[in-house]
Amino acid sequence: MSYKNIPQISLKNIQSHDPQTQKNEIDLLANGLARFGVLGIKDTSLDKKLLATVNSQVKKFFSFPIDQKCMYLNQTLSETPRGYFYFSATPPNVNDVGFKEAYHIGRPYHCESPTHIPNIWPEELPKLEQDACALFNQLENISDIFLSAVSMYFGEDPNYIQQLTKNGDCLFRILNYPELPKNIQHPYLRTGIHEDLSVITIMPKSELAGLEYFGPYGDWLKAEEIEGEVLISAGEFLTRMSNDFFKCPSHRVVSSPKITSSRVTMPMFIIPRLDAPIKIFPKAIEMANNIAKYPEIDTLDYLKLRVPELPRY
Repeated sequence: MSYKNIPQISLKNIQSHDPQTQKNEIDLLANGLARFGVLGIKDTSLDKKLLATVNSQVKKFFSFPIDQKCMYLNQTLSETPRGYFYFSATPPNVNDVGFKEAYHIGRPYHCESPTHIPNIWPEELPKLEQDACALFNQLENISDIFLSAVSMYFGEDPNYIQQLTKNGDCLFRILNYPELPKNIQHPYLRTGIHEDLSVITIMPKSELAGLEYFGPYGDWLKAEEIEGEVLISAGEFLTRMSNDFFKCPSHRVVSSPKITSSRVTMPMFIIPRLDAPIKIFPKAIEMANNIAKYPEIDTLDYLKLRVPELPRY
């Protein structure tokens, strides 16, 4: 199985006024998520200059001395993360081969959710807030179009899923993988195999070398070889809502002799509100001989099951 078999979905066709064109694209999307769990997306409104500007600014931030970065530290994933975070021992050791770091950004405006937490912005980069928030909004707009197609595939109102994610704590996680030592033995596992706790994860197609998705026939598909302007993968919430029709793809980040240099990736996790009901689409139950694999559960209780160590939940 090759990455070339992964469909590239056109947002233009999803929004087409021609019913057959729209239906064909939605069917392609659904079948692709069922088989691979990850898709390439084209015809988006993503501003590539804005993406490059944010990329440049966060690289500058990550180049700061560790003490300077830690002025914006939120070194716990037991609360909604905001600001700087490092994946390493405490105190951080930037020379540790396993060291990587992130900057977390939530919704850029005050929403109605009682769990909304303000963002943290480095004063050394006065334009980052404006530019990162603009990129956040563009990615969410792309995800809204994508999710409307999923809703329509299952016979629901186009806004069905957006009603669950409105004011949800979507997380924009900007990750930095520092340059590896020359003597490292490849492939080195930089991020272990995992699935995403999201409805979908959307990621600009930038510096994705090393990210791999587990394919349907036991192979690893290289993210940078999937065609499209952004990648969108199904998360655990959407897989549950689809009654396991959609695949939640396992993925990892590995090194190779060709990708030892530092790089930045920007996944955004679309997450429902804590009080949102997570239930299987009726059509998905019909597609499975009227067998529902999961009971209805709200986001809060699901998070308690999946991430019981989070005290906020």
